[in-house]
Amino acid sequence: KLRALGSPQQLKIQLGVGYEIALKMHSSIQKDATSSTSELSILRALKTRFPSISMISNNGGLSTYSITANEMNVGIAFSLLENIRKEEQGRFDYAISQPTLEQVFVSTVMEHSGGERSNKSRTITTNNHFTTPNQDDVEDDVEDGSGG
Repeated sequence: KLRALGSPQQLKIQLGVGYEIALKMHSSIQKDATSSTSELSILRALKTRFPSISMISNNGGLSTYSITANEMNVGIAFSLLENIRKEEQGRFDYAISQPTLEQVFVSTVMEHSGGERSNKSRTITTNNHFTTPNQDDVEDDVEDGSGG
C-alpha cells in the first residue's frame, strides 16, 4: 500500500521533482529557421541560470523542461523569460508550473517500484462498471476479505 499524508501542495513540495517550464513558439514562426534558433537561445539563457534544466518533451512547437526544486527561483525565471520574450519580440509564450499531483504520484510509484509495473492487474473501473482481466483474482480477494 502507498499512503501519503498532507495537502496537495505539501505532497508536491515533499515528493515532487521541481518545476516545469513550457515554451510555445508561435505558429507563424514554427516553420521558419529562426524558430529553432530562438528556442536554442532561450534554452541557453535558461541553462546559464538553471544548470539542471532538462527537456521532458517536445511536441509540435511546445517544449517542456524540468528544473529541480532546489535550483528554481520562480521570480528570477519569470523575469528572465520576460526579458527574453521582449528581445524575441513576443515570438513565444511560456508557463511555469509545478508538476500535477498525478505526475508526482506516478513518479513516486515508479521510484519506489524500481520502474517496474506489476503484471497482476487489479479491478479496472469503466463507465461505473467493474471488470477485471482475471476473475480468479477478485474471487480470492473477496474470500480472504481484503477486497482489493
